Amino acid sequence: MLGLLDIQTIGVILAATSVTIAAAYYVLSLHNQNQTRQAQLFMNLYNSTTDKEFLRHAMEHIFQWNYSDLDDFEEKYGLESNPEENTYWHLEINFIESTAILVNRGLVPVSLVDSWVGDWFIVHWEKFSPYIREFRVRNKLPGVWMENEALIKKLKEYRMKNPSRLLSITLSPPPSC
Repeated sequence: MLGLLDIQTIGVILAATSVTIAAAYYVLSLHNQNQTRQAQLFMNLYNSTTDKEFLRHAMEHIFQWNYSDLDDFEEKYGLESNPEENTYWHLEINFIESTAILVNRGLVPVSLVDSWVGDWFIVHWEKFSPYIREFRVRNKLPGVWMENEALIKKLKEYRMKNPSRLLSITLSPPPSC
């Protein structure tokens, strides 16, 4: 026959087990919720790049735009000289900056961004970083597009640890069909 002490012990063990199970369920639930949120953020970003005009302009910027310095860039693609293209360029760099903020804050994994748009972001940075750096100095805005620069550093570090992800495209235009 079970004594009163044995019944109390069993009750305490059951209560402790229930609390442990509830805590484990809560942790798993939070993990799943975090993964779901990351997937939602990713899909929102992805939807931004499915616009045909956005994508066409982004590829033109990388493969067709050429400039020698900040003045040359502003003369060819600046707000006053070419407002429509300048707007598309700012949409593009602000998209990259927004993605960078999410990665840099740990909301979207760098591996996911690398697999999806890593080449594009790195090539974009390599092409436009001289302009961006000169723009920062000339306009006394040292923080402009800093998230972008930090993301590029993270992408390159990730690729050094994952050699199969090294840059696979170059700035030369694609061959004509």
